[in-house]
Amino acid sequence: MMSMDKKKGAHILSWLAVLALFIFYSDLKAEGRRFSIKFMGGISSHSLGDVNAYLEGASQYKIDDLKFALLNSSFSTLTGTLNHRIKAIPLSVGIQYALPLSSKTQWYLFSGGEFYFSKFSELGQERLELKSGSPGYAQTWEAVTKAIGLGFYGGLGFELGISREVSLLIEAQARRARISGFSGTSKEKFNQSEDEESFDLYYYEFYGSYLENSYKFLNLPNAERGFNLRALRDAIIDLSGFSLKAGIKIHL
Repeated sequence: MMSMDKKKGAHILSWLAVLALFIFYSDLKAEGRRFSIKFMGGISSHSLGDVNAYLEGASQYKIDDLKFALLNSSFSTLTGTLNHRIKAIPLSVGIQYALPLSSKTQWYLFSGGEFYFSKFSELGQERLELKSGSPGYAQTWEAVTKAIGLGFYGGLGFELGISREVSLLIEAQARRARISGFSGTSKEKFNQSEDEESFDLYYYEFYGSYLENSYKFLNLPNAERGFNLRALRDAIIDLSGFSLKAGIKIHL
């Protein structure tokens, strides 16, 4: 039996398909005879939100904790790596309004909404080796989460026709897309012990009493966990930002 979330997703996609078909048909009618294909590329920025706060907090906590440990431990080296990957596939529906300057040039305004099929993952490892020769530890982990969220965009473009079939384009676009509701699985190996669990991605602030400081975290496998947690809420991956693109438009 299809779950409620899957039914909701299928319903949304069906309506988006109908709306996209209507806009495509309207665009063909407005052009009178032709449709076009755009090829664009450029630079883009992303706010990232809680991810940046987590990286800053986790890094500072590790530094502070090591300073404390140096006074009370005989460890030799502690090494680790931490990698993150964010993927987002947008499904867009929008409108465009042209402001002609001549037969070959025009400004145009555009705006619309997007559904983001997003994925956020963390892959890390940490290893402690002791001077004394006593066993340290080796830890590896991988967490993968997914979510679907809604965003909005708007922008301004300029089109210069260089022939009947080809135009040059420049676009500046701003977007707002704060995606939450991430859930997935984490796999963790500590020495010879392995563990796998399902989890929802949360943001919280951890207060390290012995360090007398607060640190921002996501509840990923390498995050510090304790009883004194604050600001617990769904984590937000902020894809809001600005983009500048250039490309060509081919009229068929």
